[in-house]
Amino acid sequence: MNKRGQVSFFVILGIILLIAIVLIAGLSFMPSDEPEAVEVVSPKIGPVQNHIQRCTEKVSSEAVYYVGQHGGYYNPPPASSIEFYLGYVPYYYLDNKINIPPIPLIESQISLYIKENMKDCVNLTIIEAQGYEIKQGEIVPETKISDKAVTIKLNYPISITKEGTSYSLTYFTSSIDTNILEMYSIAGELVKEHAQDPRIICISCIEELTREGITIRAVPEGNETKYGNKLVWYEVVDREFPIDEGNITLRWVVEA
Repeated sequence: MNKRGQVSFFVILGIILLIAIVLIAGLSFMPSDEPEAVEVVSPKIGPVQNHIQRCTEKVSSEAVYYVGQHGGYYNPPPASSIEFYLGYVPYYYLDNKINIPPIPLIESQISLYIKENMKDCVNLTIIEAQGYEIKQGEIVPETKISDKAVTIKLNYPISITKEGTSYSLTYFTSSIDTNILEMYSIAGELVKEHAQDPRIICISCIEELTREGITIRAVPEGNETKYGNKLVWYEVVDREFPIDEGNITLRWVVEA
């Protein structure tokens, strides 16, 4: 092979190698349709993780149910609530003022319920008896109310030692199917209408706002309350998504 042929050969080879490098680099930066890898938990701590996950789901469901029963509060403000056999229920209309809790407050009340009740469910005594050494960190729930669901992300650091090996868990999640956001919107419409004329119950409003899977009940209370007034009990009930505790219900009262 002459020198000119050798040069041509190496030039062509160099071009081929350059094209190959460019193609490989381009493919490596292409977005992948594959889902992100899920963290794999050692089977040795599976019983601990499963137990805490079950508690996360159970307590989250209880929290949404309880807070709904108390008008969006874990601890309703006594100064603007009426005592009921299930506890205090808030006034959404009192002294000519509308007092509906905003969604961020309701989310924080659900989180507060979870924070204060989670460890009662977790109680790891039985699991620790199986040879686990467990240390628990502070529970920090984050609640998000969205269309058709309430989602809870639980920051709950757990340190686990089993047979001389240490492991850690941090996050747990739960999602409860519910119409509570729409129920909240219905409550707002009913209270605004009530404020226009507190002497009456707008039956046509209730009929208009009733949805498939959502029922509304209004019950006037004839006796005077501790405030020297009369009131109407309201309930908006989610029939579409029943949970273990029953039907999620948003309950409140208004001054009549």
